[in-house]
Amino acid sequence: MNGRVTGIGLVIGLLWMISGSSVVYAQCATSTSFTGSLRVRNSIGCVPLTVQTGSDLVGVQNVRYVYEYDGQRETPITAASTYTYKKPGEYRILQLSEKEGLPLRACATIIVYDTIPPTVDLTACGNQVTLRVSDSQTDFWRYDYMVVRWDDGRVDTLKTIPVAIGHTYTNTSPRRIQVQGFHRYGQCGGTASRLFVPNQPAVVRGLELLNLQTGQLRIDNPSGTPLTVERRLGNGVYSKLPGTLSGNAPSTSVPLDSAEITCFRVVPTSNCPGENPSPELCYTPPNQAAADAVYLPDAFSPNDDGVNDTFGPVGKLPPGDFRLTVADRWGRIVFSTDDPLSPWDGVLNGQSLPTGTYAYQLEVRLSSGQISRRSGRVQLIR
Repeated sequence: MNGRVTGIGLVIGLLWMISGSSVVYAQCATSTSFTGSLRVRNSIGCVPLTVQTGSDLVGVQNVRYVYEYDGQRETPITAASTYTYKKPGEYRILQLSEKEGLPLRACATIIVYDTIPPTVDLTACGNQVTLRVSDSQTDFWRYDYMVVRWDDGRVDTLKTIPVAIGHTYTNTSPRRIQVQGFHRYGQCGGTASRLFVPNQPAVVRGLELLNLQTGQLRIDNPSGTPLTVERRLGNGVYSKLPGTLSGNAPSTSVPLDSAEITCFRVVPTSNCPGENPSPELCYTPPNQAAADAVYLPDAFSPNDDGVNDTFGPVGKLPPGDFRLTVADRWGRIVFSTDDPLSPWDGVLNGQSLPTGTYAYQLEVRLSSGQISRRSGRVQLIR
């Protein structure tokens, strides 16, 4: 805000007393009278805020300032006419000067707003997104309104906070959504940014072993869709674990089995288009390490160039029965063999399957009778 703040009073009177060579002035306080003329440019704004000061009086001399005046302490004094406030708060400037041998004083109030970003939660269904917007600031610093920029030309102004607001995109391009809070008088504030990719599914990102029976599952959930966690033991069927997860990066503790491979996936609770169970992530207990000695590539390209055309085990298998099973993203079995010399060529029923990610499970029955299992994913590239 630009303008003249002429002695915003702030003066009790012309009382002063001489003590040696120093002058002790009266404290600035609210009053209808003033002696100096303090001009301030940019008296309201966001941190960092730089103000420019001056005097409108003709013939005034020795103009100096205390930029963070607390009503008592009149130091440090500077002749500089600019000053930058680096922390939010309400400040007072004290101007000291002389004219015709008389001391002059004037004060002005400066408001420096904080720029804490708004709090924004994102949930989505297909190409529809909903933002729940609230204020991270408190009391005096609360934003007067917020502006949502959807990254497709649409802009919405939110005057009621907190609020939920939705938007539908016409395509599946990634969008960087920005929500900026505004202080009405400073016309400034903090900005929160969220990346939204329509139809982007949740992914089980990792599993941290807490102990032999418990792990911590980490999940990327860009759309913020509510999720349930499902668990599978060995080559059994998936069963739902209790509870629902929400947010863009949730985590949860999950039970592990110390004797069998334990696999996890997350499933959206909604029925939004394109939302399917995530690829699984599996934990192999220490006593299942026999199958890990066998190398399985994470990608192959069946283009008959003689290089990496098939998918199958590489290396010496432990003695015992062998089975390799491959499934598509919907859980449909597309390949199965008990012959380690017969790898998969990316074909089902004479038809070449499309590029994509497929899940596999390798099972080896050891001489002890125990089944060692290993699961993972392979990328088919054409």
